[in-house]
Amino acid sequence: MPNSNNKKRIRSNSLESSSSDTTIVPNLNLSPEQLSQIAVMVAELLKPSIETIIQTTVSEIFKQNSNNLNNINTINKNNHNQNSPLWGQPPSFITDNNLFSKMATYAAENPDTINKKSKIAVVERMPFISEEDDKRIVEEIVSKCNLGDKLDKNTPPFRHKTKFSQTNSSRPQLIKIPFIDNVSRNYFIQQFHSISRTISTIPNNVFARRDLSPPELQFLYQLRRHAYSLNNSCGLYKYVISDLHIRELKNPRPLKNKTTQ
Repeated sequence: MPNSNNKKRIRSNSLESSSSDTTIVPNLNLSPEQLSQIAVMVAELLKPSIETIIQTTVSEIFKQNSNNLNNINTINKNNHNQNSPLWGQPPSFITDNNLFSKMATYAAENPDTINKKSKIAVVERMPFISEEDDKRIVEEIVSKCNLGDKLDKNTPPFRHKTKFSQTNSSRPQLIKIPFIDNVSRNYFIQQFHSISRTISTIPNNVFARRDLSPPELQFLYQLRRHAYSLNNSCGLYKYVISDLHIRELKNPRPLKNKTTQ
């Protein structure tokens, strides 16, 4: 009897060993075209899950910003009775509840455009005198930032036409300044305020920001309207926009009386 049990064990072990040793991974030998088609099909299958993940992630990211902006709302006496948005929802002044998911979707669907914009600085409200004057001012600021060799030689700075801007008006065309990398662009924006104050021909209201996608621009305009409303409520120039955030100035100043300008 013991011998028969041993034989059974040996036979069983040999079967297990045989089954594991004979596992075969099929060699599909797929062509690049077939692999590409499979990748497209997999992407289509995963698309609903990816969109859900993006929306959830964006909602989490902007939850804190929403809470911060709601805290600012409490300063405004006219907003004391406003209901706070539900958890994960955008701030109450955002008119498009899908705006944040649109920002994420645009970035996911247009990576090349986002990469290009990540290297471009935008200067707003710079009065237009001539193209030569634009070139001189940009070169002076870039030189003072020690970024002369960081400009994109293939795309020189240019005025960007929009439906709102005009050549000579209170809304002059934007100046777009392409750099060769994101780090140089960011440094230019950081230094612009202090350096522009050393150039007498640049008005105080001229500022630089990063180049934004269409959904980001929509968000920027809504932030500006909200900051304008907050400033009017307290009678001070106290709230400003800094890279898609409302920032409170430590030393606010009285608003200018438009009737006396």
